[in-house]
Order: sequence, then C-alpha cells, then structure tokens
Amino acid sequence: MAAPDRPAPRLLGWLRLAVAQPLVHFVILGGVVFALHAAMSGGREPADTLIRFDEGQVRWLSDSWRAQFGRAPTPPQLRTAIERQASEEMRYREAMALGLDRDDTVVRRRMAQKHDFLLGEGSAPSQPSDRELRAYHAAHQARYQAPTTYSYCQVFYGGDSDGTGLARARTALAGLSAAERAGPATRLAGLDLLPAPRCQDRIPADRLAAAMGPDFAAALPRMPRGTWAGPVQSGYGYHLVRVTAAEPGGPLSFDQARARAETDWRADAVVRARQADEAKLRRRYRISIDEGALTRFSRPAP
Repeated sequence: MAAPDRPAPRLLGWLRLAVAQPLVHFVILGGVVFALHAAMSGGREPADTLIRFDEGQVRWLSDSWRAQFGRAPTPPQLRTAIERQASEEMRYREAMALGLDRDDTVVRRRMAQKHDFLLGEGSAPSQPSDRELRAYHAAHQARYQAPTTYSYCQVFYGGDSDGTGLARARTALAGLSAAERAGPATRLAGLDLLPAPRCQDRIPADRLAAAMGPDFAAALPRMPRGTWAGPVQSGYGYHLVRVTAAEPGGPLSFDQARARAETDWRADAVVRARQADEAKLRRRYRISIDEGALTRFSRPAP
C-alpha cells in the first residue's frame, strides 16, 4: 500500500514560522473584526458620506457658542466647533450603519421625546387671537383668582429645639391683659432675629406661605381678628400673631390674567396637538399583543 502524501518538511517549517509572527496575529484579528463589522451592519455603509455645514448650520453653531459664552466666537473657535460637530456626525452615521440604535431604550425614548418637542413647536398656533384668549379665560375662570390677602403683626420668640421658643411665646401671651391682647401690645418683646418685618399689610396668601412657611399661612385663616393669639409656628420658630384684616380674593379680570392665560393656552394647545398626533399614529400603526405572555408575566390585580 502506498504511503499517504505528507507536506514537505520545508513547508511545515515555513508554516510554523509564520504562525509564530505577531504580524500574522494582527492580520487574523483584523479579519475577524472586519467580519464582525460586516455581520452586524449587514455589509452596510453610511448612506451619505458628505457632511455639509451650510449657512444655517454655521449660524446655529455660532448662536450656540454665543449663548454659552456670552459673545460671538472667533473664526478659529467657530472652526473648532464645526470640527467637533463633524466628528460627532461621523460617529453618529457609523453607529446608525452598525444598527446601534436598534433595541436601545435610551435612544428610543430620546427620539420619542424629540418627536414630541418638535410636534409641540410646530403644530400649535404660535399666537392666539384676542378672541381666543378671552374665550379661554372665560372657560377657565376658576384658574384665575386673586388670593386672599392678610394684614397682621407678629412677634418672634425663637425656634429652639429644646422647646424654649414655644415656652417663651406662651408665657408672653399669658402675661397680656385682655385690653393688651386687643391692642398693639407694644410691651411684647420678642427676639429681634427675624428677617421678616414685624407687620405686613395685605400680603397675598401665596407670598405669605413662601416667606413664613405653609404652616404659618395655614394658621392665619383660623385665627381671631384683632387680638393677639398663638403661638403660631413658622419656618423660623414660634410667634404670637395679631391678624387685623383678611380680604378674600376674587376673579381676575381678563387684563389682569392675560399673561397667565396666554401661557396656559399655549400649554393646552401643545397637549391637544400631541393628543391629535397620538390618535393619528394609532390609526396608522397596528399593535399586536401576546395576551398569553401578558398573563404569564404579570400578576393578578389585588
């Protein structure tokens, strides 16, 4: 029987020498990377390899620079901004060619948000007419009410964690006679540490809550008029308070509420545009749900 053919010893030696070379390893690795790239992208290349910066794009980059730094860029600075934008665009196109946008929750959510943003800017009317605004104001009158205003005086006794501020306020109130409780009570001497004034005249409830805290503002409607009472807690500590007047708010006229009504009208217009777009998309797309999987991967309602 004839012996099988074997590679010549010289050929085997050359093969062993080639495999041991780092350059050969590099070539093989490059081939693997190229094959993976082709497999992931399906052999695709970016559809467009021209990156153009026309007048509008250059102006946008210049305006962005001005908004960030408060001045126009110099020509080298603007060129650097263009180069950076070009670098980002190249990487973006390569990533799209590789399909890296697929199955990426962050990318999907960001694209959906951008769609909503552009829809809100482009679909809603830019300027409501005076007639539209008046009708909107009349239909939403409950939104446009002047807040109740309060006139009062207060004396501050501190907010110590050990309760001494509360105790000082109670002691001071107990030391007032009936006549003093109904008057200015000038001999009430609290702590002169509060940044707020001792007396306020016709301060709106919302401003009162912002200045003294929500607990203080909530206490004033329940307090008697024209007499010292308390202690009342604010964001600073404890006070004795004498409410002299409380004037209920009322509906704001159209002229008083016009700016707020226009802001609300625009916000509502964006919502309506998005709802209309959602309805249009629902008509265009079909949604198929695996009800069996939905049941398996959810829990029964309590």
